[in-house]
Amino acid sequence: MQGDQRIADAILLVVIHHETLWPIPGGSGVMMLLVGFGLARFQATHLLAGRIRQALRPAIGVLIPYFLIVSAYAFAWRAIPLASVTLTGNLGYAEPERHEMIPYLYWFIEAYAQTLLIFSLIFTVPAARKLARLRPFAFSLGLLGVAVAARFSIPPLVDIGNRQIFAIYWVFHLAVFGWCAGFADNPARRLILMAFAAPVLGYLAFWEAVWIGTAVKYLMIFAALLALLYVPRIRLPARAGRVMTQVAASAFPIYLFHRFVPELLMAPASPALPAPIFHLLAIAGGIGIGIFAGKAMTGLRNQLGRFAMRRQPELRPV
Repeated sequence: MQGDQRIADAILLVVIHHETLWPIPGGSGVMMLLVGFGLARFQATHLLAGRIRQALRPAIGVLIPYFLIVSAYAFAWRAIPLASVTLTGNLGYAEPERHEMIPYLYWFIEAYAQTLLIFSLIFTVPAARKLARLRPFAFSLGLLGVAVAARFSIPPLVDIGNRQIFAIYWVFHLAVFGWCAGFADNPARRLILMAFAAPVLGYLAFWEAVWIGTAVKYLMIFAALLALLYVPRIRLPARAGRVMTQVAASAFPIYLFHRFVPELLMAPASPALPAPIFHLLAIAGGIGIGIFAGKAMTGLRNQLGRFAMRRQPELRPV
């Protein structure tokens, strides 16, 4: 239950944070951590072999529904939000109010796509692949050092105001921490990684923090990294485990669609419902609609796969 539990917890934190005023903004940061961890665990073989297309294939399931949402906004606005089409709206040069990008909520999808692009560009270099194959953990620590240096050096040079927290240079180091965790496969490496993480995340939590939510965010990320390294399994009752697995499997659809419930479907009922009831229904409904969308997309992919297999004999030359 290691990966599923972490992903489910992270997306639940995102949904709750977006619906309430509770200072728990760590969900998206933990999800960035898990993006890097997932790349290390499941796509590193392709990346280290230079099979970039195979490594990028899982992104299709995230980007297709994202672009459907972009298309819906373009249709409603009668304008094309080019920043969202190019997956660069998180870089601070466009505004939803001017219909140049879809709402800020979707910055994570843009950062996710940019993270995949950066990893892909790194491993298109044969020398980088060779070094990563020979010394995977040392290579990962070197990459982490570069990412942390970018986090501290670029913001003073690029002034995009408060929206810098969405920029890739602000969050990429979290994905690299997750990537390193995937290669920290013995006690010494785990200790080295935590010794690196403690001062970096501690500084961001307590010295650079501008409000209590920032401290909560980085402490939560530190705890998630600690759990990835030292809590390999979490035992849950069977029913709870199935629920968490379903939530984790639908994490990206939940992220994409959860705000549709309070902002569209429940908006007419908002004046009639007490605030706590509205929040609970919005959170439950957001998770539910995401799970439904995830199952629908899985079913569609399966149907398309079966159709392609049936058509394959007809496409072969005689």
